Amino acid sequence: MAIGGENFLSTRQNATSTVGFDVALEPQESSAAGSVTETIGFLAMEPSTGTWNSMTYEAQLTAALFTDDFLPLSFSNTYATQPSFVAGLATANGGDNAHLRYQNLTKVSVEVIVEEDTTSDTELVHGAESVAYLAIGGQGTPVSYTHLTLPTKA
Repeated sequence: MAIGGENFLSTRQNATSTVGFDVALEPQESSAAGSVTETIGFLAMEPSTGTWNSMTYEAQLTAALFTDDFLPLSFSNTYATQPSFVAGLATANGGDNAHLRYQNLTKVSVEVIVEEDTTSDTELVHGAESVAYLAIGGQGTPVSYTHLTLPTKA
């Protein structure tokens, strides 16, 4: 949300629970720059399915199943049309920087892959990671009014 140092940063989360999660800023693998304070934004939802402002949704946290090969992720709901889809890695397994990509989004599923950073090496093998995702069907604006300030870890 704010650029305090690196031009490219992604976030990685780990240790997700009902009371919080660990988050780290991850620059490209070849970067030697030090860390500075950054501002991040996030959406936290309990795993669930339901209706949000008349739109069918599901928010889920998968088991550590997704690797460096595209694998299908089947939705709990069947949507009338292709849903909006937002996802990210929910674990930080292995030592290499990685991010999530998807393809072939349909009304019932999407294919997901964990892709490693190639700025330092061309090796792309990555162990299994969990995925957190939100799928929302229909049109409209999901609205929430809860705002939190989380403590920082020392």
